[in-house]
Amino acid sequence: MNLKIIDCIKTCYWEKSGMEKEDYINKSYTCGNEIILGIYDDLELKLISFFHEVGHIASILFNEEIENKYEQEKLAWDVGLQIAASYGVYFSEKTENWANQQLETYNT
Repeated sequence: MNLKIIDCIKTCYWEKSGMEKEDYINKSYTCGNEIILGIYDDLELKLISFFHEVGHIASILFNEEIENKYEQEKLAWDVGLQIAASYGVYFSEKTENWANQQLETYNT
């Protein structure tokens, strides 16, 4: 499977998606084999978000179908961080804490 990476800033993607520009601030998305990278001031947050979205795609490829949204997101973070580590990419404690905060928004 080939991944297509769309940089929201370079493409003004929000104009095509029907979403608001604000919907892409510190947020990224997947759609099939596409990763839409949002708008980040912090490149480390952008990178960890990229690997999170890769984690979504990888978990689908391995038929990890989970209905609970929190568990889907947790799996995507876990798989994405494992993939990052396999490439020697590690994140600061601050960035990992940010990722955990993002995950907890699904824990309702």
